Amino acid sequence: MTSGRIKPLFILAVLPWIAWAGSPDSFEAILEGIDTPRGVSIPFVEKRQNSLLDEPLVLTGEVIFDHDGRLSKIVEIPFRERVTISRDAVELEREGRTKRLSLRRKEDVGAFYVALRALLEGDAKTLLDLFEVETAIDGGCWTIMLVPDAGPLSEFLESMTISGSAAQVSRIRTVHFDGNWQELSFNADPAE
Repeated sequence: MTSGRIKPLFILAVLPWIAWAGSPDSFEAILEGIDTPRGVSIPFVEKRQNSLLDEPLVLTGEVIFDHDGRLSKIVEIPFRERVTISRDAVELEREGRTKRLSLRRKEDVGAFYVALRALLEGDAKTLLDLFEVETAIDGGCWTIMLVPDAGPLSEFLESMTISGSAAQVSRIRTVHFDGNWQELSFNADPAE
């Protein structure tokens, strides 16, 4: 039961730390400008669309990339939950209980962690090995679309689109093959 929920919960958890320097002219230039501060809490508003819902669920909380390389997404409203991913496991904490899943048993989640780390660390080679990449840049605004190549990511993730302006990521949207999607906005009003 937990394994099916962990993938969508963590897909967008850590991308808000990306900061772009200057005015990039390519995917590689954008990645070269990435600055990933550790231990910083970034507020988010997330909309999740699921086939079981009449309208998107709106969540608020924060994401943290800690000094040990763990990535955490902490939901505060409308329920409390913490999802933490490390090099070898994913942990889900809710209602005082913790469930742990080994990444060795979940290739798709492990591959997603590798992709997140590559993005946070500016590793264009790894991302190009995992995704087809399209980049659009218009003045200070930019959009990166990542579409998984063959492999574990392609089993659940149709695409991930990251957009922003100047040195700030403003929105990240993932679309899953089952029709569900998630959209994370940073420093946004939950009513929007």
